[in-house]
Amino acid sequence: MRSFLHHRLMVNIDQFLTIDIASEADVENSEQYENKISYYKNNNYTYIPIPSSNEYYHVTAEELRELEIDQYFHRDLPMITAFNRLQKYPFLLYDKFMSFESTDEESDRRFEPTGLDMFEINGSEMSATEIAEHSGDLMEQLPEEHPDTTIIEAVVSMAEDRYRIVTLADANKRRARELFYHVISEFEIQLSNLIKLHYPDSFISDVKEDEIERWYRAKLDELEIHISEHMYLSTMLKVGRKTESIYEEFGFSSGNKFKENLGGLNELRHKVMHPTRGLVHNYEDLRKQIERVQRAKDALEHLDTEQVQPEYPGEAGD
Repeated sequence: MRSFLHHRLMVNIDQFLTIDIASEADVENSEQYENKISYYKNNNYTYIPIPSSNEYYHVTAEELRELEIDQYFHRDLPMITAFNRLQKYPFLLYDKFMSFESTDEESDRRFEPTGLDMFEINGSEMSATEIAEHSGDLMEQLPEEHPDTTIIEAVVSMAEDRYRIVTLADANKRRARELFYHVISEFEIQLSNLIKLHYPDSFISDVKEDEIERWYRAKLDELEIHISEHMYLSTMLKVGRKTESIYEEFGFSSGNKFKENLGGLNELRHKVMHPTRGLVHNYEDLRKQIERVQRAKDALEHLDTEQVQPEYPGEAGD
């Protein structure tokens, strides 16, 4: 008989990083942004970051607003954390010159922004911004092959693509959809496994006619597979809600709790699987999708993997 380690299922979504959906950002300074407002309006920009004065211009509202330090994100920030932050901030900004310090790795705030990178150049401490802006003068002041020239050249190179921005629209990008699909697909697999375990004979009253037809055709082709492999997610969710031994595996005390927490996954799946349709259109959409995927993740992590591994023909031993 096959044996499995006794442990909870862990679903890793921290591999999906915010930087993977970020777009190149145009930024301005406080002295020049007003001269380019018409350009940004004509090109459908909503925000004009002005990092040098910790502000941004809201094009639609036609006003300056504060750019908060927490709007800067670390390169390793998980995408799901960024989506949560977008409930509070209109956009997040990545600055190659921003320094961070590590915090509690168990929290969503793993990296705290602390200000711009600082370097010692020719005996003086300078920010990366100052070095980039005065690189020519600094290079002239240094002797040939001075070690500080390497720092200056690296900073100048980084400054060419310094800023990237993440807004609500980026939640519709392919990599963001992959995050949601990663959780949904794992949930479907494990729910299907539980249905196989609790209904080994494939006799389930809630199965739809076309699902039965597909399963029956497979049997005619001598494919001995469980009917759950032909069931829609909506059907599997209905079975899970009505089967105490299944919804309890996911940590729910009743079928109503199961439906309340996971019923929206079918709608989310439809949106994820149709890339020509927007996944989110507003912040309420984003909040709803985040909550759905987080509840599914929590339910999966309640499972005991030893209990959800079905046996297939040929796997069992004597």
